Amino acid sequence: MVVDLAGHIRLIDFGLSEFENCYKSAEGGSIGYLSPEAIRGERCTAASDFYGLGTVLYELLTGNLPHYSINTFAMKQAVLSKPVQFPSCLSPACVDLLSGLLRKSPATRLSPEAVASHPWFAGVSWEAVMRKGTKPPFRPDLYESFAFVSAEEESKSDSEKDDSAEVDSSSSNNRFVSPYEFSVSDDATLGEQGQELKTQTAGTTRAPEETGQNV
Repeated sequence: MVVDLAGHIRLIDFGLSEFENCYKSAEGGSIGYLSPEAIRGERCTAASDFYGLGTVLYELLTGNLPHYSINTFAMKQAVLSKPVQFPSCLSPACVDLLSGLLRKSPATRLSPEAVASHPWFAGVSWEAVMRKGTKPPFRPDLYESFAFVSAEEESKSDSEKDDSAEVDSSSSNNRFVSPYEFSVSDDATLGEQGQELKTQTAGTTRAPEETGQNV
């Protein structure tokens, strides 16, 4: 899941998606997001995807996965057998939705129709969502933080340079190419948001259980 420049959510595929009702083993994703049937190596259906939706929604709302553990084996066992614990900050409607999505048996999980009409989504126009007619609550401000240049423009610029000129190899560490390229020459070009991003990425991120953070 990614957010585009307009603030809308996009789903991207890394070659792991399959047609409905096909066989898919547990090796096709991260353990914390897999349904019980996927971990067991059983046939997956749309209900398996809705379990994944439940894990993502749970993580967005609480800051952690439903059965998160540093120990992969323990996390597998928890997904297979342990009930999900819900923090008190979640509303009854939210808990009801998550409970329906995270049921162990795919046969008893909420259907697409039940999810779309669930009280927690009251007021949401799915037709408007599909045509991007809603106003996203967040919109990435990338263009003000970084100077973007298309790969084609950069290639043209490179071809005009003296072939004998040496390229500073250290500058390549600050470059990202695909499908657009930007470079950060100095801190002055970053702006306030860029400086904040640089400060955040300078440290390491640890799981809530490791930091003692309440979620």
